[in-house]
Amino acid sequence: MEKYILPHHVKVFGEEVCSFPLGIGETFEKLMKMLDGFNRSYYGISYMDADGKIIYYAAAQELYEDEAEKYNCRRLIIEKGAYLCEPIEEWQQKTTIIKTVFEGMIKTGCPAKESPAIEWYKNERLMYCMIKDGGL
Repeated sequence: MEKYILPHHVKVFGEEVCSFPLGIGETFEKLMKMLDGFNRSYYGISYMDADGKIIYYAAAQELYEDEAEKYNCRRLIIEKGAYLCEPIEEWQQKTTIIKTVFEGMIKTGCPAKESPAIEWYKNERLMYCMIKDGGL
């Protein structure tokens, strides 16, 4: 596990995956089609609501002001700061291990309470599993 410092807040926009976890791929495909492919970073953002239900958003990096509104999507902010980070190379063939990677990070790290789990899809080959570091 690595540490990663996100120097600035990241504005993203996207849609909630209402049929989580089944609808993740479909929601990302819809978002990428709308945005003409993998031309920016994409993110999976998940957290647990007050009832213990996992809320998951498929999101894309906002490249210019009001892009979220242009596409009628919800804007979210990924907070700057220190993150525990686990890279996954060739992630498209390894989507079934993402949950296990996050579970391991939570057990061995010191995640910040109330912070979402972040999947940062940097490109079609590399993604990072990230949780805010509560130890700093």
